[in-house]
Amino acid sequence: MAPSMLVWRSRGLQAISQTNPIRAYASTSCPNQNIKSSSTDDKPVEANEKGFVDIENPYKKEPQRCIICKHNIELDYKNARLLSQFISPYTGGIYNRSVTGLCIYMQKRIAKLIRMSRRAGYMGYTMKNPDFLSDPKLFDHFKRK
Repeated sequence: MAPSMLVWRSRGLQAISQTNPIRAYASTSCPNQNIKSSSTDDKPVEANEKGFVDIENPYKKEPQRCIICKHNIELDYKNARLLSQFISPYTGGIYNRSVTGLCIYMQKRIAKLIRMSRRAGYMGYTMKNPDFLSDPKLFDHFKRK
């Protein structure tokens, strides 16, 4: 039996049972007897020995992914327009991972491709190409993630 707590309501003191909000109660007297799981198998969920059914945490956040991984963008050193989004228009330096919000793998790969693109002559070393200054911004350059 779940512990109860006394709460003051307009009708006086009332006892409220304290149960875990992440679990659903399933017993023979429960009106929602056919509780379905949210998985793809769509089998009825079995109650454990206490009569509770474990369900997914509704407050669990989706894991964050970087913008390149999320949209599955092909990276190439010849794509100077895309790579120029990750360099500063004022200094020509490569933005840090804390500014771009990329994962470690993609940040290293972007930096490597920018260096390759600069050596091949597709991008400048000291400043951003003026043709790319009006491109839409992928992230806020002045704000850390």
